[in-house]
Amino acid sequence: MHQHCVFQLLNNWETSVNILMSLDNTFVNLRSGKFDIAIMVTDKLDQGVVARKIAQTSLCTYASPEYLQQYGTPLSIEDLAEHKCLHYLDTPHADAWVFNKGKERIEIRPKWTFASNNGGALCQAASLGMGVVRSPALSVRRYVQSGELVEILANYKLPSLSVYATYLQRNYYPAKISTFIDFLVDYFAE
Repeated sequence: MHQHCVFQLLNNWETSVNILMSLDNTFVNLRSGKFDIAIMVTDKLDQGVVARKIAQTSLCTYASPEYLQQYGTPLSIEDLAEHKCLHYLDTPHADAWVFNKGKERIEIRPKWTFASNNGGALCQAASLGMGVVRSPALSVRRYVQSGELVEILANYKLPSLSVYATYLQRNYYPAKISTFIDFLVDYFAE
């Protein structure tokens, strides 16, 4: 999830609980004791943690209207070879972009012009016309609603991702943790 989504979510949660938020795209070691919960958008979970699914999001392809006006709209996956692509570095698929068309799995390796390990930076770059980005729909909602990004290649389905609240198994867990996770489930259900 990107910062804007997180801030909007936390602004809707009225509680006296203090929140320490660390925005990172790396593995969170819950055993360190610094964090009670890690929110993960992933298709793979780490062993040794309890995971509660709080949302499902689709992985989609987007570009800004300005970019599409200047470079044209890709109509097929093959067309991406002629486009500037913005690449997320921390993907389990390395440099590949994976698409599904029916039962066929298609993997391409587009030439990227900008790469980052931060999804928010990639979405902002795409909104500024720097290229085509793949991102979870939850992460780009604000950009799509404002018209800064539009979905392209919608007929090519991408693997969906789940959003999980992960935490360590304990004999006793504070009520504030389960209350917060319930809040997350309700928030994303809307």
